[in-house]
Amino acid sequence: RPFQYLQCLDFFLWMGIFSIEANTALFVQYSLGLRNHVQNVLVVFMVASCFGVLLWHYVMTNKGKKPTLAIAATLFFGFALSQMFIPGALYVVLPLAALGGSLFAPFILIPWSMLPDVVDDYTLERGVSMESLFVGLFTFFTNIGKAIAQGLTAFALKWADYKTGRCGQPESV
Repeated sequence: RPFQYLQCLDFFLWMGIFSIEANTALFVQYSLGLRNHVQNVLVVFMVASCFGVLLWHYVMTNKGKKPTLAIAATLFFGFALSQMFIPGALYVVLPLAALGGSLFAPFILIPWSMLPDVVDDYTLERGVSMESLFVGLFTFFTNIGKAIAQGLTAFALKWADYKTGRCGQPESV
């Protein structure tokens, strides 16, 4: 039962994470109007995410996994809402990209750090270690979540009349 809860958490987290990853470049390019700075914003986002792993690992070891996930989700929700109100100025977007990247890290870190706990629980309960099965299923459903998110993103872009390679996009994109 704990594996089912963890798998559902990870599945939906990855769908959200991949949807955000897939659409960040479009958001920076079209919503913020920073066509020439997309790479800079993405690099800041990814570097901050790497450093965020260290920060959130420290928080996780001091507060626990569930409280850390709750704190990160609350902060990320506020961050996501703030994206609707930011101007398209690079000096505002880069620090927010760093904040967003650092807030991204726990959603990748925590489910993978909970997997050994679930495997240990199963092993203690049943006396058999099925670690490779759990990791394989975990990875499989993570990739399924990514594929579904990518398909939904492609469907939404097609519905909004997004055309690859076009210099300008319709307002609906």
